[in-house]
Amino acid sequence: MKLVKESISFERYRDPKKALGLKYIKPKYPLGSFSGLEKVAEDFMAFDIMDAKKDPEMDSVYMLLIRFTDNGEYGLCIYDQSRDYLIEEPAPLDDYNIDSDFKLNKLGFEVPEDLKFNKMDESSFERYRDPKSALGLDIYTLPIFDNTEQLVDYIIKLLPYIFDKIPKNIACEPRHGSYIIKPEYYNKINDFLNKCYDTNGQKVTEDYIEKKYEMWTDIFKFKLRDLGYNGAECLTND
Repeated sequence: MKLVKESISFERYRDPKKALGLKYIKPKYPLGSFSGLEKVAEDFMAFDIMDAKKDPEMDSVYMLLIRFTDNGEYGLCIYDQSRDYLIEEPAPLDDYNIDSDFKLNKLGFEVPEDLKFNKMDESSFERYRDPKSALGLDIYTLPIFDNTEQLVDYIIKLLPYIFDKIPKNIACEPRHGSYIIKPEYYNKINDFLNKCYDTNGQKVTEDYIEKKYEMWTDIFKFKLRDLGYNGAECLTND
């Protein structure tokens, strides 16, 4: 077996970034700074929080700039600490189409010293574009899904943008009957969907949803129930 000699410039057990001459940047926030995040994060690859931006319309929602501890790669996630829920799960910046200083700056983050992008022409990126669109989260473009459950999961992710504060009793149980979506909340969700177009440019309507994704409200209300949005009995005459 041929032995490969280690370079004397590569210190054993040394942090890889330091060994490569990259400055180590200390995380800005411990996971415990955000209620419930330590527990939620156990299901994902370990990461540090390098910076955080609060959603201007929702006090409990934060966009987090993260660095994965295993490989030092940067990423993003969106966390709602009122629900202990990751609206967008931790993923590398590439998954969010963030590939330049300019794009990261547009989200309100400074570029860390240990993060280097391949430079690109900023003029190719639409200026003053909404940060959610910059993240590939164009909330008024409805993807075409393979099945109804995918649609329901997508709508649940959008609830923080549909409601200023998600009502705890969206899905509720009348005195007689099974779980329902309260009419005022169902109407607000439908009003939102009616502003959308699918990726083929077709206008989304209530009829469009019902035909393409049969029985979506049944799956939706039980998923909401399982997530805890059944906080009060729905008093109806039904």
